[in-house]
Amino acid sequence: MKKRGLQPTGATYTALFNACAESPWPETDGLMRLKKLHGQLREKEVKINLVTHHAMMKAYAKCGDVQTSFQLFHHLLQSGVKVSVDSFVFLFFACASNKEAGFLFAIEGWRHMLLKGIKPNIITYNLLLRIVRDCGIGDLETANKVLLSSTTLQHKMLDASQVKQKRSQTLLKGQQQRLEMDVLEIADQRTVNSSKYPDLFLINISKNESNSGKGSDIQMMNTRPVQKEDKFLSNLSESATEIDNSSLNDIVPISGKRTSKSIPNMLSLSPNLDGVMSLTAMERPADRLSLLGGTEGLVDSMTSNDVKPDCKTLTLLTEVIPRSLKTETKLLKMIDDLEVKVDIDFYNMLIRKRTKRKDLEGAKALLVDIKNKGLYPTTRTYVALASGCRQEEDGLQLLSDVKASGDELTQPLYNALISAAHTQRNYDYVVKILIDMERNNVCPNQRTITQLENVAGFAAKPNKMNRKLNGFRGFYTLWLDRIGYQKQTHPWSHYRGIKSET
Repeated sequence: MKKRGLQPTGATYTALFNACAESPWPETDGLMRLKKLHGQLREKEVKINLVTHHAMMKAYAKCGDVQTSFQLFHHLLQSGVKVSVDSFVFLFFACASNKEAGFLFAIEGWRHMLLKGIKPNIITYNLLLRIVRDCGIGDLETANKVLLSSTTLQHKMLDASQVKQKRSQTLLKGQQQRLEMDVLEIADQRTVNSSKYPDLFLINISKNESNSGKGSDIQMMNTRPVQKEDKFLSNLSESATEIDNSSLNDIVPISGKRTSKSIPNMLSLSPNLDGVMSLTAMERPADRLSLLGGTEGLVDSMTSNDVKPDCKTLTLLTEVIPRSLKTETKLLKMIDDLEVKVDIDFYNMLIRKRTKRKDLEGAKALLVDIKNKGLYPTTRTYVALASGCRQEEDGLQLLSDVKASGDELTQPLYNALISAAHTQRNYDYVVKILIDMERNNVCPNQRTITQLENVAGFAAKPNKMNRKLNGFRGFYTLWLDRIGYQKQTHPWSHYRGIKSET
């Protein structure tokens, strides 16, 4: 562009930030290039628009620098720009990159979005489910104070009229126009000064333990520097009060049967916390989903915001619901009730869940549903089934069925079968898989070799008593010499062509 005398535009910078985000090595090469590009914009004092700002947030999140991504969002709030649901989409994207406490950050961000009077859309719900699947709640004590502090929520609840009034005050002269922000100014002050998680919290929580050790006085203090444009936050800062310590005991849930109304839904500004004293460690996705009211609570929240679940929503739900046939059956019924058209990836995920809990027959039963929906199995379908074929007859029958259907026998399929056979230490089964690979001219890749090296256990000493293992080692060595292996190529190799001599 310099040689041709062209000046980069906002779209140019947006494309460059997106390129950094999609680097094959995001935490090394991608982050280095991202910081270099960001630094050049700061040196040249380039003004960027909101779209480029969002791309920069996404790039830092994907490259592992979540802290800077949060800072960019804070700067967005403090600059007086009228944020939209798209801004919160990129915030949740950053939350999804924080595996330790992303769920807690996302709930705080969700509350902030509602208080801004912004309605969530299908993208925010799908990102939230992704966070439920991948991210934890961080420090348990901090999570209890933030998520179960009903007093704080009551102070945050404002009428719709008040929200509109506050927002109208923020939109001063000229702020409804498209604003351009100075990338030199990244917020020095954080939203909170929390010692444990200083990145996103809209409120600060400090614990003053009593000398007796019998209890603690927990106060909610807003230490965020309030901006003149952010009127609703200034209202919150005046309403910070003390929380009742009785809501933070060490007793966990509710006695008796829980109904959908009694289950707390953290997606609401007024969740029902009656009977909930404290949280346990939310280590499983299903536990975190329960904080959103479970599947029913999530769907109710979507309905109240005029959002209809799509195929991706239901596919993500299959990954976070409890692993049981009952919950999966309810989900399949919900698909029919909501009249949502699902794709083969939804069933692939459901098959994978069933094979993980060793329910191969239940996984095969889903093939009937796939046929009834007018869908066709893909390579991923067969790989998901192969991961459950722990018995030799099941694995060999699957290979025969795939070949009879005219579909291609692939490396991932054989890799899944080798892994399933290895769990049973069935060396004869692995040998038959390798013979089938050679017969169908499927060359092993690096992952296949790694798996087979683990099966052979060359690191261990030869076991004279285990003749089958020693026999497999000899067969594998000769087999690898005959068939060879597929070398790993550079991710950018297909972009490299022969330069023309012109």
